[in-house]
Amino acid sequence: SRDRTLYAEAREKAEAWISLIQQGRLQEAHQLSLNASDRFKGPGSLDAHYAGVPLRSTSTNRADDEGMSAEMAGPSLGDQLKEFIAKPGTAKLLELGPQARIQHLGDVAINFEYGDLRIAQRYRASGVHAGRPESFEFLVHATRREEPQFASWKVGDITLAK
Repeated sequence: SRDRTLYAEAREKAEAWISLIQQGRLQEAHQLSLNASDRFKGPGSLDAHYAGVPLRSTSTNRADDEGMSAEMAGPSLGDQLKEFIAKPGTAKLLELGPQARIQHLGDVAINFEYGDLRIAQRYRASGVHAGRPESFEFLVHATRREEPQFASWKVGDITLAK
């Protein structure tokens, strides 16, 4: 019953994330692919946050504390977003757009990795691209991390099925 509960939670998170991609709400989708501690919490707009702000992880990257430049700290959020959009699975979902039909095909695996639960589920996207019907299957990986006060979810890894 624990696995069933975890799969249901992961599916809810994954489908909300897929919907954000289909709607073109890519900054919001990208935020969900980050660890909870790295997500935008305000103030200000998400657009402004992505405009040239270097990505700094509160948990792993101490560039500010050590006097490192933004270039040494890592790519900007804008660059991270471009990489996210260019990933094959994300790009294919964007090609099919919001009219694509997304179907959950099944639960694949629950793995315990480095203290986190990683849950894989299989989906199929069907729609029309460039005037032709297209369908592809993919895996969505969701990660559940146990934080001191709560469990946080990260969704953001699509693997095209072979």
